[in-house]
Amino acid sequence: MLEALEFAFGAVPTNEGILPIFTQFLLSHGRVQASNGRISIDSPVKDLKVTGCLPAERLIKALRAGGKKSHFSVTDGGKLSIKAGSFRALLPLTEAGNFPRAHPSEGSRHKIRKGFVALIKRMRPFVGDDATRPWVSNIVFDHDLILTTSNACIACFEAKGFTPFSVPIFAVDEILRIGEDPMAYSVDAQSITFFWEDSSWLKSQLIAGEWPIETVIKYLSTKTKPKPLPPDLSAAVEKLVPFCQDQKHPVIHFSDKGISTSPGDTQAEIEGFTLEPICFDARNIVPILSAANKAEIRTGDRPVGFFYGPDGFKAVVAGLKL
Repeated sequence: MLEALEFAFGAVPTNEGILPIFTQFLLSHGRVQASNGRISIDSPVKDLKVTGCLPAERLIKALRAGGKKSHFSVTDGGKLSIKAGSFRALLPLTEAGNFPRAHPSEGSRHKIRKGFVALIKRMRPFVGDDATRPWVSNIVFDHDLILTTSNACIACFEAKGFTPFSVPIFAVDEILRIGEDPMAYSVDAQSITFFWEDSSWLKSQLIAGEWPIETVIKYLSTKTKPKPLPPDLSAAVEKLVPFCQDQKHPVIHFSDKGISTSPGDTQAEIEGFTLEPICFDARNIVPILSAANKAEIRTGDRPVGFFYGPDGFKAVVAGLKL
């Protein structure tokens, strides 16, 4: 039972200023549901046959304290009693009607092949975060490709066997937390729902805005003549990042003498690399180098890097002017 509650707890918001109802679990008909307004998670729960709302975090803590021998009952005063040996906790049980109950998306269910979690985990570092362009905060499946974009970076891997759909970043993070491949999904105009074998499901709002799929694929299809990257370049760049003066906007410089941070009170360099002169935002280039083994660097007024790697990996990242 604790496992089912922890599965759903990912949808319980932790920030202050939220509606109190979102701090509750809804228990009804042998299931538990949690919601934060963007995501709802629903899972079957055994042994807790009550109907109503309970404070989510305290219920989980009570079950952890009581362990598997916890006994449940409802008091005359309408509270849930949790007992295990000398331990006892009382939690307020309120009416279920106040909870914004969610239901799965109305579209037809489509199967998801195995390896879904591994795929979105690989793409997660490339997902953008821009309040002015909320559509960048998606991972997009388009037939044989899985794609992401941000203000300065485009990335994709080959991912055959998927019908087209998009996964908002907040749903991506929850699925990664769960860590198990869903077996199917359904999607409608406003939401997408993922289903697991035990009948658990996660429903997420979709992010408004049209994703520029044609433009993204156009950039990724640019004709280039990539050259092999030094095999130790990725690790070397990661070593330099802590020494960037501006950690909010860390910059790494490539040159024919090596790689370095921007000059400042704190700086560092590593010699021995012969590279085209260009600068990259470290937040973009670090995940790209971990996936790429070839690249073409174009300098000039619009510096840009085209990167390639195994499993059909492609990335285009805007450089910074020297």
